[in-house]
Amino acid sequence: MLDYYRDLLSDSIRTNAYREAIRRVVRPGSVVVDIGSGTGALAAFALEAGARRVYAIERLHVADFIPLLSKDIHVIHDDSKYVTLPEPADVLITETIGGFGLDEGIAGSIVDARTRLLTPDAQLIPQRLRLFVAAVEHPRIYERYIASWDEPFRTFATNSLRFDTISPEALLSAGANVATLTFDDMYITGQTQLTIQRRGTLHGFAGWFSATLAPDIELANECGSGTHWSQAFLALPRPVEVDAGTVIDFEYQSHDGAINRWKGTIGTTTPVAFDQATRLSRPACLIARR
Repeated sequence: MLDYYRDLLSDSIRTNAYREAIRRVVRPGSVVVDIGSGTGALAAFALEAGARRVYAIERLHVADFIPLLSKDIHVIHDDSKYVTLPEPADVLITETIGGFGLDEGIAGSIVDARTRLLTPDAQLIPQRLRLFVAAVEHPRIYERYIASWDEPFRTFATNSLRFDTISPEALLSAGANVATLTFDDMYITGQTQLTIQRRGTLHGFAGWFSATLAPDIELANECGSGTHWSQAFLALPRPVEVDAGTVIDFEYQSHDGAINRWKGTIGTTTPVAFDQATRLSRPACLIARR
């Protein structure tokens, strides 16, 4: 457990960006809530910035270490959706950001907190989350996660969202912003268009995020970024040969990162359609009742 949090804290790009954002947003006397606090490092940064009170919400027992860090941080062992604070918070901090932004439930947590835990004009860190996709040629990832399976398991495999390190050299197109969240809703939809830049084999799509933590402070895990985050791999059912100039219409839908759907068409003359959804990544459990 500590090894995981060591990797988070040693990611200087991530840690320094959050520390600077907290320094800019938190004011002396602020009441701060840190959702998914982990070891409490971000909560400690809030105290450092002058917060009057900091509530650290963490459902895992890694939070047991927080009192060793500071006795001035109020630790709450629970999921934030089941928490009621003694007072509304002026600032919300969370780093529940997954490799494709949503996959740790950040949207649902913030939407709920804005309704119940915050003042009407509370500041958020992050303020905005943008999701990006790019066409990718990656035979190693495709072989590992998809091609090694025969039917019916291949269907489940191609509808799963995977995470791996994807190098910039594997990209067949530039990245494009497919969705933007300002945390008003946990239902996310968006669409974009990708243009293939070189001939190759399209195995699927790389996905990553860019988070606006505060004005002029961006944190992103694009391919080659050097952060601890890997990228998402959104597979195709079968590889598709593409040429430079091929256009891909891409649409993405999500419900708080728990359900993901990516669909669209590849090419225009004889378009190849795809429609993948993580709800199809597991077989249904059918229980016969007599």
